[in-house]
Amino acid sequence: MSPHERKIKKFLRRADIALSNSLFSSGRDRFEMSLMFSLDKKTGATSAELKMPEFHSNEIKAAIVDCRPFFLVKEDAYLPGVVNALSQVATREHAIALRDNGLKRFVGGFISNDQLVGGGFMYSGRLEMDNGAGAPGQLLSSGQITMDYIYGVALHEDDDKIARLENVSSDETIMQSVAMELAHLMHAVAVVREQIRLSAANGHLSIDVEVGAPTEWSEPGKWYKSPSAEESTS
Repeated sequence: MSPHERKIKKFLRRADIALSNSLFSSGRDRFEMSLMFSLDKKTGATSAELKMPEFHSNEIKAAIVDCRPFFLVKEDAYLPGVVNALSQVATREHAIALRDNGLKRFVGGFISNDQLVGGGFMYSGRLEMDNGAGAPGQLLSSGQITMDYIYGVALHEDDDKIARLENVSSDETIMQSVAMELAHLMHAVAVVREQIRLSAANGHLSIDVEVGAPTEWSEPGKWYKSPSAEESTS
């Protein structure tokens, strides 16, 4: 088995495991926020409350274990490396179609050098520079909170990262930040998994792969335009 084939097959196994993790298996509904309005019948005043999904630390830590192979450079399932491997086992025409349709650029919007990027769904209201990280004037985002939690609590113990986390308003905010960023990552994982499935099904790969059914996480038609048979043979 070539190194490229090993990377792809290991990625597919790891993707199946991660997508079946309890944090992701129920789909996107698990991560939805809702804004609830209420009316005080006595005063006529209205109020609004943002309902956030709840996540438990044990569940988050288990999800990190399942997701870490996709964003650690040293891992065979490192997502940018898998995209490179896919181009190496694809026909020349299909590799060009993958390049032109921006799969590598798409994945680069999620992962860079052991870091999750491109999320930033929430902000703590504090500046990164006040917490020993980031550029001046930049708010502490869920992306920074997530990487501090992963590398300062879940996988290692780091005093600087823990100190930044102590400045976050609540443990619930930390868990919500990490969960949202991991869900963002799983979208990219599912898209790459679906692209491999489509490429194999259309006979564009020099290896045999077995891939399960698409999941709602991928939605390639909405987020990433998969090369069609016509495009890859033109």
